[in-house]
Amino acid sequence: MKTLRFINTGLFAILLSFTFVACGDDEEEYERPNDPTTENPTPVPEPETSKKLVKIVEKEGEIKEDYIDEGIRTYTFNYDSRGNVISALEYQDEYDNTICNNFDYTNDSIITFNFKLDGDYGEKVTFGLSNNKIIYAKREGSETGRLIYEFNYEYNSAGQLTQYYQSSIGHEYLIWSGNKLIESNGDFWEFEDLIYEYGNKTCKGYNPILVFEYCNIFLPIVAKPELLGLKTNELPTSYYEGGDIAKCTYEFYDDGYLKKCTMSWVDEFGIADEYSEYTFIWE
Repeated sequence: MKTLRFINTGLFAILLSFTFVACGDDEEEYERPNDPTTENPTPVPEPETSKKLVKIVEKEGEIKEDYIDEGIRTYTFNYDSRGNVISALEYQDEYDNTICNNFDYTNDSIITFNFKLDGDYGEKVTFGLSNNKIIYAKREGSETGRLIYEFNYEYNSAGQLTQYYQSSIGHEYLIWSGNKLIESNGDFWEFEDLIYEYGNKTCKGYNPILVFEYCNIFLPIVAKPELLGLKTNELPTSYYEGGDIAKCTYEFYDDGYLKKCTMSWVDEFGIADEYSEYTFIWE
């Protein structure tokens, strides 16, 4: 499936959880842009949100001549009394199982993530915070405590994520224009460049799809996008990933919060062959 490049949520996926979208050919050397941070470091102010994201229902499948193949996943978010998201439950109907993703807030500078599948903790990742932004992520084995990797994250003066990197894997750069993420490129793993196009659509609160694309493994961050500098209310009309094109349509609640996003992948003739549909519930 070409839907938001979602990563399988098995234990191996934890290693890939912050790989986001990227591009590059292993045989080519990537040259870092002169200014990979932003075209405009000051984002357009977004409206304050008083609602919390409590559920996402995802449907996806292939559009065929006579029917549509569908798979459904449900993500439920839980909060503590201070409004911090502390867990996300993912139910996969195709496997009839539930995955639990927990955040433990040790203090103002540390968050620990635990991934639980079939009763066992698979991985532990510790996030270091500075000014309410994640600046590193250290993954450790659940039993040995051995450091497996460490990723680093950097932001522009507006607090937007501009790059992440790991020495043995590479860099990925995010380019912003005001409050719009317009491009992601680099030599991180083997993904394609990602280019966003926008019209004039915005939503109340923030756009969960953008965060979900980058953080669907560490699900609690989807409900706390400011931790990774990805909180924006801008809604792309389409985006390009290599030769693939996704067209986006939206529905809204009466108060302006995003209710539904449908993404249709189209072929060279403009005919949709795959789709993803996301329904959001806010409280």
